[in-house]
Amino acid sequence: MIEHTFEEHAEPAAKVDDTIGAMTNDDFEDGAGTGETTDETLPDGLPEKFWDSERQQIPTDELAKSYRALEQKLGSYDGLNIPESPDDYDIDINDQGIQIDPGVNAKLHEAGFSQDQVQLVYDLAGEVLSPMMGKLASDLAIENDKKRLIEHFGGEQKWGEISQQIKAWG
Repeated sequence: MIEHTFEEHAEPAAKVDDTIGAMTNDDFEDGAGTGETTDETLPDGLPEKFWDSERQQIPTDELAKSYRALEQKLGSYDGLNIPESPDDYDIDINDQGIQIDPGVNAKLHEAGFSQDQVQLVYDLAGEVLSPMMGKLASDLAIENDKKRLIEHFGGEQKWGEISQQIKAWG
């Protein structure tokens, strides 16, 4: 079994700090890790507006500002058919068992759902959840009816006998 401790292999923090402090940009290959490049030309794939040719580096503040603006643009309501308010969704309900739920609409709106996406949620609820709920309601009604029959006929054993007679007769 090999038994070593971290301390046996660790350099004193002061020595590491001295080494890092003594490094220059020339110690990094092609300026890696510095945000700079030693090439005097525009880096491949980088738009010119994100290159500071005087300082030979990418102005990260400008890049970050542009990225935030892009996020706002892509996350905005323009062109995505997201109404200004959850109350503005125009939902067509085809299933009589489904109702428009303002609370659900508010959550969908907060998540950035478009008009088409919200309509799809309600359509799926009508196609999938409505039949499922109908089956659950039917199963519950059958269970309740069976309990009433057991009670009416004097217990589970008597109901078992009578239900066999009814099956044979019917």
